[in-house]
Amino acid sequence: MTGDTLVAFDNRREIARHARLADCGLEHLVLEHLVLDRYLEVLLRKPRALDRSEALHQARAEDTFTAEHGAF
Repeated sequence: MTGDTLVAFDNRREIARHARLADCGLEHLVLEHLVLDRYLEVLLRKPRALDRSEALHQARAEDTFTAEHGAF
C-alpha cells in the first residue's frame, strides 16, 4: 500500500479502494457507492435524478458507465 491510495475497511474487510486526490476540495464519486447508499431513496421519489448527477457525469467521462448502470 502506498500514500496515493485510500482504502476503507469494515472491521478487517476491505470495502473500498480509491486513488487519493491531490488537491483540497476535490471529489471523485463512484456511481455504485452512491446508488447503493443515498441515491436509492432519491431515485424512488425522483427517477430522473441520476441523469443530472455528478456521479453519472464522472462515470461516463471515465468510460465506467456500464449496461448494468443503464438498466438500473
